[in-house]
Amino acid sequence: MAACPNGAIYRDENGIVRLHKNLCDLSRACMSACPYNARYVDEKNHVTDKCIFCADTRLARGETTTACQITCPAKLRYFGDLDDPESEISKVLASRKHFTLKPEHKTKPKLFYLD
Repeated sequence: MAACPNGAIYRDENGIVRLHKNLCDLSRACMSACPYNARYVDEKNHVTDKCIFCADTRLARGETTTACQITCPAKLRYFGDLDDPESEISKVLASRKHFTLKPEHKTKPKLFYLD
């Protein structure tokens, strides 16, 4: 996030890395710095972007699932409140082996993969 020369990248109250689109000048510094290669150029809006877990749509309406979670044919995607030990995601992570990508970068990701 510190890589952006304009301060356009930030972490929101839910821990999701977001973009102040009005501050993005397409320097692509964030794309180079992202260890996950998650950022891409949104040609239509002339900014870099990434998945924000439906924060502006489904989550903003109070829904608790993402579109990819709903459409996953294998039902292997979970989403929820990691601070709530009774949430489905907390229970899954407590009961299954899991990992994050590139822990050596110490970015504290909230995206987990099940073994």
